[in-house]
Amino acid sequence: MTTEAKMSLISNIWIKLIYMNKDDCMEDHKHIFDHPHLLTSGSVEIDVEGVKTTFVAPHIIFIEKGKKHKITALEDNTVGA
Repeated sequence: MTTEAKMSLISNIWIKLIYMNKDDCMEDHKHIFDHPHLLTSGSVEIDVEGVKTTFVAPHIIFIEKGKKHKITALEDNTVGA
């Protein structure tokens, strides 16, 4: 797996920039807050509690707090935050 993440703190907001190649994934996880994900390049499949949706950059993806989700890159050089 070649997933790489860089984190920054700006005005008390954590930003995690994620670099992925095809078939890399962020395994099932959930957050205690609503989770916006800014897909800046490439494409992903997001599985939110069994419902799979494909997104192509540029796209803002919204995931409700408490929802278990998995993000899988569908192509090389996929970047999101």
